[in-house]
Amino acid sequence: MRQPHTIAVILFENLMPLDVVGPTDAFMVANYYWHREQTHPSDDQFYKYEFVSAAEETVTCLSGLKLHTSKTIANQSPDAFDTILVPGGNGVFTALENATLIEWLSMCRHKQRVMSVCSGSILLGEAGLLNGKTACSHWITCDYLRDHYPEVNVNPDALYMFDGNVITSAGVTAGIDMALAIIEKDLGYEIALATARRLVMHLKRNGNQSQFSWPMKMQYKPQSKRIQSVVHKILSELQTELGVDALAEHAGMSTRNFSRLFKQQIGETPAKFVEKSRLEYSRIVLEENQKASLQSIATVSGFSSGEQFSRSFERIYGLHPKDYSAQFKLQQESISS
Repeated sequence: MRQPHTIAVILFENLMPLDVVGPTDAFMVANYYWHREQTHPSDDQFYKYEFVSAAEETVTCLSGLKLHTSKTIANQSPDAFDTILVPGGNGVFTALENATLIEWLSMCRHKQRVMSVCSGSILLGEAGLLNGKTACSHWITCDYLRDHYPEVNVNPDALYMFDGNVITSAGVTAGIDMALAIIEKDLGYEIALATARRLVMHLKRNGNQSQFSWPMKMQYKPQSKRIQSVVHKILSELQTELGVDALAEHAGMSTRNFSRLFKQQIGETPAKFVEKSRLEYSRIVLEENQKASLQSIATVSGFSSGEQFSRSFERIYGLHPKDYSAQFKLQQESISS
């Protein structure tokens, strides 16, 4: 029987409440399934968490919800916990001025596992916990994280990132994805899957999956009508030639000027946008037609071969297309059972 794992959930004024209750509810559900598997069940839970305030015992969330705890960082040592959870929200920028909190977090540098949700990564950056590590955050705060903490390698597109003892996640609901990934790491795939099912999570998403789905990109409207026309062409003609020269010709611009303007307005190069769009579409095909061959999926998605498609898919999503399809099928069967 594994020993209980204690988690300190940090509270501060104007935090995002879902950043707190989303992950903690996932851990609560995981406790149920872990307890059910024990040979000699007891009242013990695997995850035990305490809400620890950065200052006052009562904090007001962004929504107006009030959270009360008798525990504060003044009377709780980081050494009493195995994991520290730091939420995000507008209050992060006020919490940055709390020198006691930053010092408290900095003491978690080696022993504890530290995880953040959304803009909570900024507090980890201020405490020096992200130096030399790769981290993510809500897309709105990625530039702030990169500009203020140059020693951090910021991944602006990931849902969550594991780097040593530090785990960071993107905005709000990505905190639940991160919690499920942690549950899988601690207690195994079956309990993580059962937890996702209980939470009515359609799919436990891979951390490398983009914060923006393919349909969301399809709704994106650049400032320039020429670039907007190119984006529409890419998303509606994935099987055609979409090299930068062909796209620049479609836009009626020089290749150099087109590439510069496209990256300025879209945030990535034309080639990267084409690749991600094709991969997002291939993922949808994999989910809807699990018997399709890799070559047929590659063809309808615009890749030159099944091998090129597989390499690209594994690089972006962290697993082979067949493994993704098998995982999706297993989860669908579990949800429908």
